[in-house]
Amino acid sequence: MARRVALRTILPVVALVLLLLPGAIVAQDPLASPEVYQLFLDWLSGRSMALITFNIEPVDQDGRPVSDQFMVLIHNFTRYGSKSMSERIEAKGLRHSIRIWRLLNIFNEWEEHEYTIVLAGSEYFGAKLVRIRPEKPIMELRVKIPVERVGKPAAKAQSIIEAQSSSCVPCASRPPDSETKTVTALTKALQVHTINGVTVYVKFYSGNYLYFSQKARHFSVYTPPGQGTCCYSFQNWITTGDKLTPCDNDVATTSLSNGESRWLLVYVTYKYERWLYRTDPAPVFYYYELVTPISFGGYSWGESKQCTLCGSQPSGWIRGYPKGTPTPIQIDLGEGTQEVEEIGARVTFTVSYGPVTVSVELWKKIERGGSYTPPKLVISSIQWTGDILYAFDADSGKKIIYFTWG
Repeated sequence: MARRVALRTILPVVALVLLLLPGAIVAQDPLASPEVYQLFLDWLSGRSMALITFNIEPVDQDGRPVSDQFMVLIHNFTRYGSKSMSERIEAKGLRHSIRIWRLLNIFNEWEEHEYTIVLAGSEYFGAKLVRIRPEKPIMELRVKIPVERVGKPAAKAQSIIEAQSSSCVPCASRPPDSETKTVTALTKALQVHTINGVTVYVKFYSGNYLYFSQKARHFSVYTPPGQGTCCYSFQNWITTGDKLTPCDNDVATTSLSNGESRWLLVYVTYKYERWLYRTDPAPVFYYYELVTPISFGGYSWGESKQCTLCGSQPSGWIRGYPKGTPTPIQIDLGEGTQEVEEIGARVTFTVSYGPVTVSVELWKKIERGGSYTPPKLVISSIQWTGDILYAFDADSGKKIIYFTWG
């Protein structure tokens, strides 16, 4: 009796407060939804939280729905660099809700969160990196995840290895259930171009973002009964998405001038993770691996790069500097476009079962990130050979700056 009275007392308060939450949508009795009720308790406790619901749709490479007995594994890569491995939860299905912090950054914007959703089925595997800016306390996200066929487990493990014999890699023993490694590799980051008479250099600030691909791969290990050897069957690496990668120190490069065009390389730290996710039908063990860029800093000039746009007709974003404009001239870079620009690096990890090598893409994206100022291309000096110096980006979203004389 007392409990019913308490519920009648608190229910109007719950409903009122939830309606007052900015952007909240109350579609049902709050007490009938444990997730929404917990959000209310967080609010009462002074914690600014959001309830994010993923509606996950497995699709093939043509976007058609795919049906399988999927395990849904969600990895948290938000502020990931200091962690040995990402936090992983196993969702209960293709619709799953999580609670995340709503925090404001230095620009009074809601901080982004990054999650990688892994779909591991009996026939298919896929993964996708998802970024969330919790602008509302209750949000639903539709997430289409491309999956690839990895082979259907048979009733007998022996038939699996026979079906995969063409891709079998012999091994002495199966690897541990989990493992993590970290390496740093010089990686292509930015194209820097000049023309005759123009001298430039690049400035990155701590907190600026570049974007490199996160990679994922599925593999299985088969151990024949009574034998001391095993067999690996690896799938190809897939790209889950463009992972924001923060700069961890201020960088000011040396200069290029007079028609030089080069790649600017930066030292990117990558982290490897391996996760066991299923062991049936024994003795076949199923794993997946994730390679994630964590941060970058420092630099080195790479090889010379041919430029067909330097000195040509300007296009895209265009800025003209009349003769006599004082230097230095600082050009803010960003935000770029969401497309792959180049293979950034081949990264090799030495793990328990041997070397793991993966190629990581550089994306044509660049942002101020957590810094007050965006990365910059600085024109440090000009020897005027024309009346106007034009800087333009050829529709790269100011990721790449070209020059021409007008």
